[in-house]
Amino acid sequence: MEQIRGAYPNYTEDQLSALKENEFVNWLKFYVTTKYSQIRSRRKENSTKTRFLQNIHQIRIN
Repeated sequence: MEQIRGAYPNYTEDQLSALKENEFVNWLKFYVTTKYSQIRSRRKENSTKTRFLQNIHQIRIN
């Protein structure tokens, strides 16, 4: 909190708390969006690899 207070010396305690909450909300939105995007990307890669391996397996059987 001291770092925030140093950056905003004229803010009241309530204003600092609100600022801190807003920063956290924005960070959380960014984090969730980024992680969701990474997970979707990995799922697509895994899905493609799985289909590829299934196709190879079918070719070997035939």
